[in-house]
This record gives sequence, structure tokens and C-alpha cells, in this order.
Amino acid sequence: MSRVVERCTVCGTEHAPTHVGPCEACGGEVRFWCARHGPEAGWLDGPVCPACEREAAARPAPPPPRRTREA
Repeated sequence: MSRVVERCTVCGTEHAPTHVGPCEACGGEVRFWCARHGPEAGWLDGPVCPACEREAAARPAPPPPRRTREA
């Protein structure tokens, strides 16, 4: 599951996904940041974290539902 937020590059304030424009607290630029992988991934170009996607793809698929025996 991706934990991407919109965050100010100057003061670090996180903003609602509906926020448009500069940071409400300091006027700095707001960019996408992954709350889980930010230190490794850095600022993101869009609302998707590549590291979160890789982790999701690496998880094994759940087993298919068991078929019940019909009487």
C-alpha cells in the first residue's frame, strides 16, 4: 500500500490531497513524498512510490478459494 503524501520541500508540512498551490505554512513548494520510503526514494515525480509498488508485486498471491464438495 502506497503512503504517498503531499509535503512541503521547505518546512515538511504535509497537505491534504486536495491542496493546490504553495505550502500553507511557509509558501514553499509542495511535492509528493512517501511516508515509508522517503529517506531512500527522495522526492517523487508523481503520486506513486516505486518502492511501495515493488513491495506489493513481491507479495505472493493469495491462494484460490477452496472448492466445497457438492452433495
